[in-house]
Amino acid sequence: MSSDEQHQGSARAAPGPSYAQLAPPVPLNLSASDLFTEYNLWMDSYRFFEVASGTINAQDSVRRATLLHCIGAPTQRIFANLPGDKGTHAQTVAALDAYFTPRRNIVLERHKFRLRAQYPDETVDAFVNALRELAKSCDFGALENDMLRDQIVEKCAMKRLRDKLLQEDGLSLDKALSIARAFEAAQAESKLFTESSGHRTRENQVNFTKKSARSNGGCAAGAARDTKGSHERADSDTQCHRCGMNTHTADECGAKTATCLFCRKTGHYARMCFKKKKNTPATTKDRNREKEKTKSRKPVRAVVQNASDSDSDEFVHAVNSEGTETIKVNGQWLKMVIDTGSGRNFIGENLYKRIMSTKTELKPTKKKFYAYAQTTPLKCVGYFEAEMRWKNNIIMDKIYVIEGNVEALLGRKAIFELKIFNTGEKVNTVEQTQRFSELVTEYPLVFKGLGQIKGYSHKVTVDEKVHPVAQGLRRVPYPMLEAVNQELDKMLEQGIIEEVNEGSEWVSNILIVPKKDTKEVRLCVDLREVNRAVIRERHPVPTVDSILQAVQGAKVFAKLDARKGFWQCDLAPESRPLTTFITHRGCYRFRKVPFGLSSAPEAYQKAMDIMLCGMPGTVCYMDDVVVFAESEEQLEKRLRQVFQRFQDRGLTLNRDKCIFGLQQIEILGHVITAEGIKPDPRKVEAISKAPRPENVQLLRSFLGTCGFLMKFIPNYANLSEPLRKLTRKGQVWEWTNEAESSFQAMKEALVSEPCLAYFKLGAPTVVISDASPVGLGAVLLQTQQDGQNKPVAYASRSLTPTERRYSQIEREALGCVWSVEHFRTYLWGGKFTLQTDHKPLIYMFNPDKATLTPPRIQRLGLRLQPYDYKIEHIVGKSNVADLLSRLPLPETEYNEYVETYVDKVLSLTMHGVQAMSLQDIKQKTAEDETLKQLHEII
Repeated sequence: MSSDEQHQGSARAAPGPSYAQLAPPVPLNLSASDLFTEYNLWMDSYRFFEVASGTINAQDSVRRATLLHCIGAPTQRIFANLPGDKGTHAQTVAALDAYFTPRRNIVLERHKFRLRAQYPDETVDAFVNALRELAKSCDFGALENDMLRDQIVEKCAMKRLRDKLLQEDGLSLDKALSIARAFEAAQAESKLFTESSGHRTRENQVNFTKKSARSNGGCAAGAARDTKGSHERADSDTQCHRCGMNTHTADECGAKTATCLFCRKTGHYARMCFKKKKNTPATTKDRNREKEKTKSRKPVRAVVQNASDSDSDEFVHAVNSEGTETIKVNGQWLKMVIDTGSGRNFIGENLYKRIMSTKTELKPTKKKFYAYAQTTPLKCVGYFEAEMRWKNNIIMDKIYVIEGNVEALLGRKAIFELKIFNTGEKVNTVEQTQRFSELVTEYPLVFKGLGQIKGYSHKVTVDEKVHPVAQGLRRVPYPMLEAVNQELDKMLEQGIIEEVNEGSEWVSNILIVPKKDTKEVRLCVDLREVNRAVIRERHPVPTVDSILQAVQGAKVFAKLDARKGFWQCDLAPESRPLTTFITHRGCYRFRKVPFGLSSAPEAYQKAMDIMLCGMPGTVCYMDDVVVFAESEEQLEKRLRQVFQRFQDRGLTLNRDKCIFGLQQIEILGHVITAEGIKPDPRKVEAISKAPRPENVQLLRSFLGTCGFLMKFIPNYANLSEPLRKLTRKGQVWEWTNEAESSFQAMKEALVSEPCLAYFKLGAPTVVISDASPVGLGAVLLQTQQDGQNKPVAYASRSLTPTERRYSQIEREALGCVWSVEHFRTYLWGGKFTLQTDHKPLIYMFNPDKATLTPPRIQRLGLRLQPYDYKIEHIVGKSNVADLLSRLPLPETEYNEYVETYVDKVLSLTMHGVQAMSLQDIKQKTAEDETLKQLHEII
């Protein structure tokens, strides 16, 4: 029986009140995001109204008129233009159904079904109902129950439930639901018998809950755990009077040995100090601040408490450490996070399989590692014995392999045995971390969400001589449509973009870039055509000399990072049409300053200069805000002033990228410390660490670089003679001690005065890029007052195994992008020339003209949008970066940009069951008239 027949039967059985006594349904909302669902819900509501009002028994013309009246004037206008017969009520409903029912793509619908996973707080029944709703559009037929069962097993939120389901023989959908409901009920009842906080440890990735810095320090000192069972935990609503957390008892708290920064007594942290509370009456703001602290827990890198080498359990804590060093592990160069809070060395399983598994033997271990306040051990795959080298120091130590995608981490024991005492500019002491962590919690609004700078709006000046360009739609792959829709909705909700309901002369298209380890994507708008018409605002930037003069005498520093700084600057309403871009949902435009707009760097610099005007001890160079002082007390005072200014003006910061209490800092190729200013050694390590040439071709490349700078190298002819002799025709290749001495002397000459220059803002700047089958090389040059080009910095790196399979033009394109991004500190916000010896890139990377290029090169090219450059071709013999690409440093930077994209596409297209079976293809082919004709012709 149809819906109408059911409603009619109901009406005859129990006639309802008259039409005038009932309120009709509200008109159909045509702006709903899912119009098909909205229409079906409206029609169901209207059918109930028909029955209840008695309209269902009226004449056909009355029913038709009532339907059109209730559905609303906007839909009436659509209905008037629909084709076909529409004179009767049934024809009217059929015409509306045909219009509002979209043409379903079965491949896409099944893909959506396979992506649907159970949410953490979602019940099994709610999850199954959602799957049934998605299955309606998948045309599974007789396989629907099997597909539902498989999806429940694969995508259920509880691993233990999945394991239990997989143990069942002949598992049916009904049986799976029965087991899942029973398991869910048992889980709920189990919570009544436990006093633990119940936080779950994420599996497959070593991410842990980040406590405040004070909690980190104390807990790392005092946690202990028996292997047979965990200590009892305090109730989640009970607050520890020592540290303020609610995940342990006071007896377990590491703050028992900590010193209060307020009263200087042992046994608690300053925020829980009774004397402090007594002297400072608690306000609503203070109570809210304490609540904010307990909420602001974020994933951070894991470190392990000190313990013996036995198989005892170990707790895992979190520290705020970002320093890295490149360590040679079993002959393989590996970039490792330096963390003195860790008692062990770790590496993620994914990283281990990629670069270490062929060189090491993995051994099993009974050792268990626990996240703090957790009862579920982390998944440790095993460990291997490693020879670790750093400079001239060599040690043997164990490295534990943790399941998931985790960075390599160097523990405390290895740090001190390798004599790595200077762990970089980002490592703080516990006292510093406590001091600045308290300061951060005083200004929660500065670190919350995406801000909006008050009193500033960027108006773009346009060259009217440049004709507008409206680009066509660039289609988005079906598997990414959902992620693109979510990103558009998020940007709309945050007020970053707005819908365009009018014509626009300028229309740009978008490029979709997947984010690493997530289903989200990044929308990149190709603004190259727009940038041709943009007249940049020449706002002055601080010079290197002025920055160095300002920070003289400073002994402690802080680096502040704005959260998506451009998006915190308003774009003037009259400038917004320039940023219009087209998507599958229509056109949108930016309300905030977009990334990729050539005038954006100056606009942001101007906004920051206005905001920081009059603030002592601050320097803003483009996207870096540096606060400096002669003591920690003075730095804390200045930071408080800066935070207050930011809070008043609406700017927010990215807490994870802000660093406090630095003993040294790098600015534009200079390292500034309490002892003074010195050159950054990283500028020249591509030359100083370059391996010796293995053949005549590589040696000629080295001599070519030296020849480019020979005018600056004293006694060049005599120094280079032993090397030049090896390149002569008929000369037997033999690397002698004399050749080695000459090679080292030439490298030293290349990285010292008068060959190397300091970077000067405003001076003509050139970046030379080159790529070989094994590596990338780059040189940053600047024109001096005498008109000569001098190198400012060198850089090189090896290619990853994936990158070595690129075509030569793709390697050259990667080299150009990597070179610019590597020297970003020098180049961002200024004009420069990019030189390459690969001529096709001159047209593909032309910043003034968007051209049709292969997708991979197109994605690389969009990464150059934030820079103001022109690209030039140079002959290969003149490429001074040739040496660096042929003799790259052994360190390999993992290029996640392209490889993540490949992994994402593979996972979207190959995961799960096949969208269509061979039998489905045969059946659909037989039903298609065009394909049947094609089959007969063939």
